[in-house]
Amino acid sequence: MPSLAELRKAVCSLEVSGGERIKLSSLVADAYELHRWPEANRAIIQVASQFNLLEMPNEHTTPEKGITNYQYDYTQGPSCAMACAAATVFRNYLVPVGSQRGQTQTCQLNALADMDRAIGIGGIRMQNGYALLQPDTVLAISKHIEAMDELSRDGVRQNLRVGVHSDTEVTIPGVSKNQRVTQVLCSALPVAYHYSPRKDWAPFATLVLEACYEATLLAAGAKLSRHR
Repeated sequence: MPSLAELRKAVCSLEVSGGERIKLSSLVADAYELHRWPEANRAIIQVASQFNLLEMPNEHTTPEKGITNYQYDYTQGPSCAMACAAATVFRNYLVPVGSQRGQTQTCQLNALADMDRAIGIGGIRMQNGYALLQPDTVLAISKHIEAMDELSRDGVRQNLRVGVHSDTEVTIPGVSKNQRVTQVLCSALPVAYHYSPRKDWAPFATLVLEACYEATLLAAGAKLSRHR
């Protein structure tokens, strides 16, 4: 679960060859089906996750509930999780968390923890991957971020962590056993779960999204270098 700072450092240490250009295109596809495409083999896929790298439908669902019900949630994150079900089982039941293996109601991964400490305001309650904040906390954090210069904001931004589950098997029935993808599991702030005005969320939520997108692109760059 690397931080943005760690991914930046890893990519900066790579040797860069000239003459290559990035091609940008817009793709509309079913997230689950995308994993079975032959051209997706060895690809990087950004997954909409929670801060515990799981796909709880709400803040009340615990890891003990398992992953079976993900198959009935057709949003992007759970669809990607079920496309690589073995990796999802690992993150739920086997991932090291402190001194234990697997996530439980009382012990879970928290990709926002370092950013929370860097902000230094407090008041973020993490519950089953959802960052829950009172309106006054949302406003205090956003005002704090707004008052920073860009260098200070980036100092906070680079503390966000994402899940990088490398070369995971695509477990969709009928897909080649050699089909592998790397999933970058990212979480946004759960703005829709709170009563605060959207404008109060904007500085904090934007910072998190910026970190997620940059981390995904850096993970892709690092992977490309390894597989040349």
